[in-house]
Amino acid sequence: MSRSWVRQYVRWLTAGIHRLFLQALYLRRRRLTYTADSRLGALDDTRIRLLRPLKHRYYSLGVLEFVLEEVDINNLPTYVTLSYTWNPAEPDEKEKNEPSDLKPILVNSHRFDIYPNLFDALCQLEKHGQDGYIWIDAICINQKDDTECSSQVALMDTIYKTSSKTIVWLGRETAYTARAARVLAACEESAKQATIQLLDAGTWNEPIDATDPAALDKYGVPRLCEKDWAALADVFGRRYFSRAWMVQEVALSCEIEVLCGSVTFNWDSIGIFAIFLTITHYLISMASQNLNTGLRLMCKGAHGANSLHLTRQWCTGKDVDLVRLVERYTWRGFKNKSQGLVLLRLLQMTPTVDVTDPRDRYFSKYGIMKHMVPDQHDTSYRPEYWLSEAEVLRRYCELLILETGELSILAWAGEGYSRKVEGLPSWVPYFDVRPNTMAGLADTAKKLALDASGVVGYQHREHIIDGPMLHVRAYEVGRIVACSETNTGMPKGIVYAETAALLFDHTAVIYPYTGQSRTEAFWRTAILDHDLISRPAPADLGKSFKAWFSWYLAVAIKGFVAQGGTLSAAATACHKLDLLAGAETPVSQFFPTWTEILSRLVYAGEVPPPDGSGMKRSKDVRAYAKEWWKEAQKFETIAIYSVLLRQALFTNHGHIALGPRGAVVGDSIWIVAGCPVALVLRRTSDDTGDQPYKLIGESYVHGIMNGEAVSEETEWKSIGLC
Repeated sequence: MSRSWVRQYVRWLTAGIHRLFLQALYLRRRRLTYTADSRLGALDDTRIRLLRPLKHRYYSLGVLEFVLEEVDINNLPTYVTLSYTWNPAEPDEKEKNEPSDLKPILVNSHRFDIYPNLFDALCQLEKHGQDGYIWIDAICINQKDDTECSSQVALMDTIYKTSSKTIVWLGRETAYTARAARVLAACEESAKQATIQLLDAGTWNEPIDATDPAALDKYGVPRLCEKDWAALADVFGRRYFSRAWMVQEVALSCEIEVLCGSVTFNWDSIGIFAIFLTITHYLISMASQNLNTGLRLMCKGAHGANSLHLTRQWCTGKDVDLVRLVERYTWRGFKNKSQGLVLLRLLQMTPTVDVTDPRDRYFSKYGIMKHMVPDQHDTSYRPEYWLSEAEVLRRYCELLILETGELSILAWAGEGYSRKVEGLPSWVPYFDVRPNTMAGLADTAKKLALDASGVVGYQHREHIIDGPMLHVRAYEVGRIVACSETNTGMPKGIVYAETAALLFDHTAVIYPYTGQSRTEAFWRTAILDHDLISRPAPADLGKSFKAWFSWYLAVAIKGFVAQGGTLSAAATACHKLDLLAGAETPVSQFFPTWTEILSRLVYAGEVPPPDGSGMKRSKDVRAYAKEWWKEAQKFETIAIYSVLLRQALFTNHGHIALGPRGAVVGDSIWIVAGCPVALVLRRTSDDTGDQPYKLIGESYVHGIMNGEAVSEETEWKSIGLC
């Protein structure tokens, strides 16, 4: 061993010991206490805190040091804001931080512990040359003071609008990050033009096959390879795009710089590509495939980025073309009416956002509400962290009803969907619709002119809020006598044969409320009788419905046989399907017969041909299956938004309806005066007076969604919802 090597080793060891010694001294520093620091006090709505980095003697140890100062909201210096996730940013990391994950920095010469993602962001900003003032919520707000949190959250619109720019931190970079930035930059302009053309032409309901490498060619978007999609999944899969606070932070920022490690992205390229993937239904097509975890997370993240960018365009109005399309496509009729309506629309647009504190699902929208309706000085929606989540929800719901004089918010309520708040009345929405669910018909009602209570109902509307009870006037349409098995995923299984049997047993051949055949009424009900653009749905969707129904029933039968079932038993299960199809004019117009299903299965090579049937297997089963699915896909593109987590309902008066998964036989369907959709209610007592009911959820009832069921002679009944 040479002496020079020994000297080098000793120097390295000595430096390491010195480094550990200094770090130990540093870690023993007292933690920052806002109220104990003479430079800091409790904040009200006239002051904020800003952070300024320092170059210091601990820099070589990797210790970051800052000064935290208070400034007047009317005399702010130049500063930037940081938008980031408190929990780990990358999808392959654990979802939540642990106390052991905390990393120390120095603030006003005191130790201040922060979580790793923020620490990574501060380290990158130091390398990035960020040496001016910066606003960071976790440090600039005393998170242990509810009063201060409430006052500072109420200032969020001012904080983000007056900063010179917002730095969006997506987390550490990977080997894919730079490639993703290049792909998004290359696709931005063509994706934007394609989106504008689709919306202008009103053709955003066309199906697309995400498994086809050439699927995007017709839009002029560069063809992407497997590595490109993996890179995009790495970016869109970041947890940033699904957090509630990001909606406001992105929407209200003047300028945005996106950092993922050392790689810089253009926010517009991220946002417009997400809108493009959503409007073409590419994300839906991807989600229906057997995807790996990365691509599944990409679908969720891209959907979130779509909502972020739409909201940003609505708030800033910078891109004239996109603003025009945003107002046509999704924000129509909501601008500048009231803060409550703005809140309602934001909650409808972002039902899948994640929050640590459930109240932030609502408080995080307050800045946008103030921005969009600046002349409304009512502070009723102001965040108040001393209220429970149930109290917040009830207050907001009551305010919306009083503001609008309508009951459309009931379309988003009900115990038939997920509810996680104890003590919440059934008529108060929770707004926690999980991915791939479109639980509320309120949005469809606004876009496609549903109005079940009609002009007459509007004239008879009445709502009195008495504690947890909402008193309304309503008309009973019918009692539920049958309901199909609820689908928790895309309808698969013999459930479709069972639903056909219910349709045969509980409805007349000619549906009395529209004069259509019962089978046509059924497929129209399954898609709420619209094609995502207009109502009624075009007649050619009936042919696609038949292929769609046949596909999923065939998949079920294939699985049944694979598990040891026989074709004879399957045929028995489909007996009433045969009767239903045979009663159509022409025969089997919308529903397949058993023979048609069996023939398709044989031709696709899924089951052997029965003896003497004359059925044959296709020479190219893959091509046949692809063509079959292509025929079904037009209906699927629409049905996936309506059928999931809903079920078919049949009433004692022969109505066909689509309603919430929680509906059961014995529940009843009502029209409530002032509510645009029918509601499923459940009686809770035998009182003969103002009977209390539980709201289970909204319902589409074919043939009565435009006021057809009510008239001047309708006997409205006063009922209470609890």
